[in-house]
Amino acid sequence: MKQLSMHPLRWVFAIVFCGLGSLYGQVPGDLGFTAASQSVAEDTGTVMIMVELTGSPTDTVRAQLALTTFATATSGADFMSADTVNLTFVPGVAFDTLMVPIMDDADAENDEYFSLRLINPENADISGTAAQIVYIRDNDRLAPAPSGAISLNLLTSYSNTPGAVENSAEIVAYMPATQRLYVANSVNNSLDLVDFSDPAAPAPVNSIDLSALGEITSVAVYDTLVATALANATDPVLDGSIGFFDADGNLLAQVTVGALPDMVTFTPDGSKVLAAIEGQPSDDYLTDPEGAVAIVDLSGGIAGLSQADVTLAGFTAYNAQQATLEANGVRISAPGATVAEDMEPEYITVSEDGLTAWVTCQENNAVAVADLVNDTIVAVLGMGTKDWSLPGAGLDATNVGDEIHIANYPVKGLYLPDAIASYSVGGVTYLITANEGDAREYDAFVDEARLGDTDYELDSAAFPNGDLLKAAIGRMKTLVTEGDTDNDGDFDEIYGMGGRSFTIWDGATGALVYDSGDMLELITSQDPVFGAIFNANEDGIEPKNRSDDKGPEPEGVATGVINGRTYSFLALERIGGVMVHDVTDPVNPVFVQYVNNRSTTTETGDLAPEGLLFIPANESPSGQALLVPRSGAHRWGHDL
Repeated sequence: MKQLSMHPLRWVFAIVFCGLGSLYGQVPGDLGFTAASQSVAEDTGTVMIMVELTGSPTDTVRAQLALTTFATATSGADFMSADTVNLTFVPGVAFDTLMVPIMDDADAENDEYFSLRLINPENADISGTAAQIVYIRDNDRLAPAPSGAISLNLLTSYSNTPGAVENSAEIVAYMPATQRLYVANSVNNSLDLVDFSDPAAPAPVNSIDLSALGEITSVAVYDTLVATALANATDPVLDGSIGFFDADGNLLAQVTVGALPDMVTFTPDGSKVLAAIEGQPSDDYLTDPEGAVAIVDLSGGIAGLSQADVTLAGFTAYNAQQATLEANGVRISAPGATVAEDMEPEYITVSEDGLTAWVTCQENNAVAVADLVNDTIVAVLGMGTKDWSLPGAGLDATNVGDEIHIANYPVKGLYLPDAIASYSVGGVTYLITANEGDAREYDAFVDEARLGDTDYELDSAAFPNGDLLKAAIGRMKTLVTEGDTDNDGDFDEIYGMGGRSFTIWDGATGALVYDSGDMLELITSQDPVFGAIFNANEDGIEPKNRSDDKGPEPEGVATGVINGRTYSFLALERIGGVMVHDVTDPVNPVFVQYVNNRSTTTETGDLAPEGLLFIPANESPSGQALLVPRSGAHRWGHDL
């Protein structure tokens, strides 16, 4: 008894050790892949899958590698591997490897991947990296070659605030009668007049302080009349206004419209001016103004303009139709908001006959249709979803790692278009949208989260390998208001923001005619100069910085006709530059050129293009067609 009482811990330890199954004092080993992922070129020949055993087990350790269904690559076609492979570690051996042949096929396809898990361990635990994803970088799919039908050539860049840390020329309008640019300068809150008689040497004329009127958000020109959209300077949830000026910047009239007018434009005949009334909420979401389209009748002349000439075409008639709108792809997501409160008009395009306007409502994934004869909203067209699992619709979805993988994943995207333009072919009006994407981020309501967040729970039936999806693209930002289809608290579908594309729609029906798929990322990733800063932000040169967000973020779009051909110009806000396509055939657009003059080593050049202004040759001071993106002036032409 005395001997036992002197060593009580020794006996307890022996019992516990045996209870763990180690009758002979063996310490179990720990198994894990040496890396969570790896990337190989399609012509690499083979890829080595390596598993490490740590610890000092005295018995032979066994386990299996098993292929999972988290894959776009096919065994037997893209790589060669059995469904399960046995691993054996005799005492003293720390690694076992599997050499997997990679098949260099001739298919032009997105990057692909397969994945393996460690299963069925004997005499060891799987406590390290339990799975590995192997990416296969395709070497057959090439970006389309530019047709070179026309060419954008840099004339000059003009700063409307020389020497300042910040300057703003987000929206620019042109007046042929004066050969001047009219610039919405939001940093200085001014309307800047610029002499554009020599496009290669723009010169400042005047800067009109607007602080007494409001805060400028947009500008448009018709003949010698200038219209500015002005947010309320006291509080943006209060009504804003439209200010009208003559060619020299003298105030002629001002009328009140709704909260936060975000874009202003004239009808082709100048008889009306329209403003997108965004109606963004307060940060605490206690005030959420209704969105609308302001329609100002100018037929009586600017001298007699009064508040009676203003109509707000709103969405109250759709408040009872929320379920139908949502079923048709319209997004109504703010907590407790009516349809009218939730709608946030952003950008406007008007038909050539001036009878119809189409208005993007970005956060709502919709385009509203306005009847300009009766000044009412007559339809709200849902843009629907983009399936990133389909061929030609891949994306680089993470900012982790150095390799670019434009690949397919079981996720979807809402188009959430920003700018919109229109043109006609054969009597049919087509719409072009820049599918930037956007989130709602307010103090009281944020609708985005990262896919890899712990509380972003994936439905296990819909995503049986959800942990691998999170490991692959967990940095991707998603919308938390979408995807819980059965309302049980987890996500049955995953929705990202934006289409990373431009889309052509039928203006009458809202039907999708063409989407550029993953072409924007494919072109920028393979660009001989700007591929080095693929998906960089506008304020840095780190590649892939925006891959987890919205990629290149196409924001601005404009159209123009040259030699009977219609071209679209697309501004990429993040990496910068302008994409040019011939869209004369709306079903089969042709890539013409990608041009960018930012630096790849410093934060210089024309950064973050947003608004685009096309000046046709017959209105141009030089006689050549011009494109003015943001604060830079570019000249392009072919045999012009």
